[in-house]
Amino acid sequence: DTKGLQRGTRVLISLFENPWVELQFTHYNMKDINKDKKFTPQEDRFLLCWAHKYGYGQWEAIKFAIRRSHHFRFDYFFKSLTVEAIGRRCEQLMRAAEKEVEAMEKLAIEEAEKEGRTLTPGEIKLPMFKESQAKKRAEQQKKFLEERATLEQNVVDIDEQIMQIQKALRDLEGNQTID
Repeated sequence: DTKGLQRGTRVLISLFENPWVELQFTHYNMKDINKDKKFTPQEDRFLLCWAHKYGYGQWEAIKFAIRRSHHFRFDYFFKSLTVEAIGRRCEQLMRAAEKEVEAMEKLAIEEAEKEGRTLTPGEIKLPMFKESQAKKRAEQQKKFLEERATLEQNVVDIDEQIMQIQKALRDLEGNQTID
């Protein structure tokens, strides 16, 4: 179990150029681990990075790192957490990282199968976070342009229908006789 948590954390962190600043969960639903809303995304990033740096179970070292970090100089709630609370939160985040990596690997396997390739677990190469975000943006831009073209064509069609109706009305007005 701890090997899987450590692997998930290691893989997720490796997808970011600077995980201390950029790390975020994109596939896993953060609502499940943020029920109490006591932790900020910055605190979660640092906890996960420290858990990776010091290793699973090194909660005392993480508590010491929190107390020494200038980022949390005035965050008395975070600095006053017990070792057990830090351990619970780190485990939650590590489980979330493991599920995040599993979701990303499953997506990579599905994409490979669409292309007609078969990937074994050792062959899966996950893209860096920036690359996956750029790909998502490109897909969204493509979808936006397609929708825009469809809407523009609809406007042209409606304009033609309006002109046909106006012509028909003018023809009717011209054919009517006054009694």
